[in-house]
Amino acid sequence: MNPTTRLSWCVTSSHPKLPQVPSPASLLLSFKSALAAALLLAFGNCWAFTQCPPVWITSPAIIDYTSNWKFRPNTNALTASPSDEWAQPDYDDAGWSEGPGLFGYETRPDLYQSFGPFQTSIAPPHQGPLSSYFRKRFQWTGSASALYLNFTNLVDDGMIVYLNGVELFSFNMPNTPRPMTWDGLALATDRLGEGVPFTTNIFAPNLRQGENVIAVELHQSGIASGDNVFGMKMTATTASFDPIQLTQPADATVLYPRTVTLLAEAFGDPRAQFQWYEDGVSIPGATAAVYSFTPTNPCSARSPIQFVCEVRGSLCTFLSRTATIQVMHDDLPPSVRSVRSSSGLTALYIEFSQMVSRDSAEDNIFAYTVSDGADAEFTVLSASLQTNQPTVILELLEPLSEGATYTLHLAGDSVLNLCGLPADEATVSFQAWTRDVPLRITRMSPAVVQLHWADASFGLEAAPSPTGPWVSRPYARSGDIEAVVPETHYFRLRRIPE
Repeated sequence: MNPTTRLSWCVTSSHPKLPQVPSPASLLLSFKSALAAALLLAFGNCWAFTQCPPVWITSPAIIDYTSNWKFRPNTNALTASPSDEWAQPDYDDAGWSEGPGLFGYETRPDLYQSFGPFQTSIAPPHQGPLSSYFRKRFQWTGSASALYLNFTNLVDDGMIVYLNGVELFSFNMPNTPRPMTWDGLALATDRLGEGVPFTTNIFAPNLRQGENVIAVELHQSGIASGDNVFGMKMTATTASFDPIQLTQPADATVLYPRTVTLLAEAFGDPRAQFQWYEDGVSIPGATAAVYSFTPTNPCSARSPIQFVCEVRGSLCTFLSRTATIQVMHDDLPPSVRSVRSSSGLTALYIEFSQMVSRDSAEDNIFAYTVSDGADAEFTVLSASLQTNQPTVILELLEPLSEGATYTLHLAGDSVLNLCGLPADEATVSFQAWTRDVPLRITRMSPAVVQLHWADASFGLEAAPSPTGPWVSRPYARSGDIEAVVPETHYFRLRRIPE
């Protein structure tokens, strides 16, 4: 594992405007400045973060001096010039000539011999063309981000270069007009000298996945010029900006069974890969920037758990900060939240405040005593715990009376939660199921009312009109049952399905 590299950037002013033809060094500096400015906006101050160093990789020649081009020399006649759309990718160049570079005519070809031979002749201006047009199709399958194209151009006298119909750069040509006319002249003759290439690079060009078109128009400085030259070599430089970690996982103390979410966000091109570790052991499947888990031990506090994320780039690897997670167990005993009867009046639903163990809830039916106001007890036939619910269902031998008030007594230390903590002894009064549920309305404000009812067998529904739509409303249980609804709504109590 490579050592962690720490960088700290602080931006105090906006970065300068990129030049039209930036150098590789200025491109890297500008990219870093832009990234640092983005970080400053995100965090509001200097931010220390972990990163891998960027690596710049230049491709082999995508276009070389001897590559084939479609070309069309102008014959000093307006009708022989291509249409203004000649540089667009979908322009039909089927009628153009085709040949390999170098192109043109040179009185001293030995000055260009290090770049290649002249293979496609184009007559010099004094014999005809003031301008010539070239088109080259090429494929691009790489990333278009953090990329620039490098050009080495052999040009006599001036040129304008387009990528997919958009001008990339020009050399030795006036800024106007655009599109340049066929008889537009270069600014000077042999501006760099015979056989001297013009080089440039373009950051983040409008490169496309798949087919692209480079188009070049070559112009001469005057009709008396005795030579014309065009040749081009193009490569691509891509940056592997391996991950910069912007978000670190944070420490936390959580109460079981709350879900814990850890985040180790990282920026990079290509994208980073992640692997989370718990107490030094890799976690299977935890291979995203976000890792969530639910503690599995509900009953006892354990030592703090250490989590760290390994962030992998294509060229280096580093670790996030270590997050310490302390899981606290629930030491509150279970309690009876509510008691309600079935519509058949022969079953009771006892809802506890937390999950209880099945054995303690079902094995001792004598822990539950149901009686009326005259202390007459009802025989409990069975007790069963609903699946995945903290609710025990008691089956009674004798039915209750509709709407009557009864008492449930729960013996102390009888029902246990999942950690073996016993519920306290409890006596709870409840009203048996009834078709006529008493409802009390209290106005809280001109627009809000509060509803109160006593029977836990019924839930609340509300609607903006008598025809609906009827929607269940949340309610609270604290001895009495209550809910708040808009004064303009209609409401009704609906029996909770058993």
